[in-house]
Amino acid sequence: MIRDDGVLFICSLSEISINGDMPKEVLTKIAKYWFHIDTIGINRQYLARGVNQQVDLLVSIPFDNKIVIGQYVVLGNGEQYHIDMVSHIEDTPTSRDSKDKNFLRRTQLTLSRVENYYDLAEN
Repeated sequence: MIRDDGVLFICSLSEISINGDMPKEVLTKIAKYWFHIDTIGINRQYLARGVNQQVDLLVSIPFDNKIVIGQYVVLGNGEQYHIDMVSHIEDTPTSRDSKDKNFLRRTQLTLSRVENYYDLAEN
């Protein structure tokens, strides 16, 4: 799979306080990945609406089993999303005649747009 739709950062939400000021919530970058935008199927949209959720973006990144629901994604263009679902997928080789048993592993993230953007912590 070619991951050429851009770069994203996996982030966690944390509180910081500078010089005794009131704490504020910021996003702290944890990891950086190139990603591919996947097609959001009608079944996924229908099921999300059934539980009063919105699927705004579906992306695939290289396999990472440390990503969890509730973390955040910041795209290279600054757009921010909440991670609503994490799926680990093994893709089979594309050729039927392939004897290669090495499967391509990826992590698929179901994302919903954040209405009020958070500041990014200085790393």
